[in-house]
Amino acid sequence: VMLQPSPSLFPTIRSMQIFLDDFSSSSTGWPQLDDSTRMTGYSEGGMYGIALKQPGSDGDILIPHGFDLPLTTVELSFRARPVGGSGYFGVECSYIDENNYLFIGISEGAYTIAKNENGTFTSFFNPFWLHDPAIVNENHEFQVQVRCGDDKIQLMINGYTLPAVDYSGMAGGDVLITVSSTKDAVQDGLFYYEVLFDDLELKAR
Repeated sequence: VMLQPSPSLFPTIRSMQIFLDDFSSSSTGWPQLDDSTRMTGYSEGGMYGIALKQPGSDGDILIPHGFDLPLTTVELSFRARPVGGSGYFGVECSYIDENNYLFIGISEGAYTIAKNENGTFTSFFNPFWLHDPAIVNENHEFQVQVRCGDDKIQLMINGYTLPAVDYSGMAGGDVLITVSSTKDAVQDGLFYYEVLFDDLELKAR
């Protein structure tokens, strides 16, 4: 079954699809890593997994879109399924380097939108994570859409649109998917936290 482009979360913006992947083939360029802190790769059933081997660790993976920077306004959609352990996943957009990017994070029943600016990491919310029962998913599978750009950061989870954040401090940069285990995560099988991704689409303009 061929993956079909998703309708835009922001229909008034004319964006061009620049990357579409259902992970049915390993030829699309995602890294397959196995080091002291993480393991990444294509899984059976056509998904891409990021698994963490330590508590309090991160796995950040650049989307291999193959287009020149900067991507000034992006829309990213994907399905995510945590399969064990404790942590959160999300998107880093307007990514310039490890000290400058915007972060959209999702965990069971909670989300955040934050910025890392010159190495200082702060949320746009207080408290850092906002809890919302509308995004609790008993099946532990999340359909995610994110928009970064045009002075706005917006998130939709399982068809539920969350309040947008107005912000114009960063623009351009790249886009990554990210997985993090909590510092108190308990090992579940081989890993402390693992997330499988599927049906990923990146649009930009």
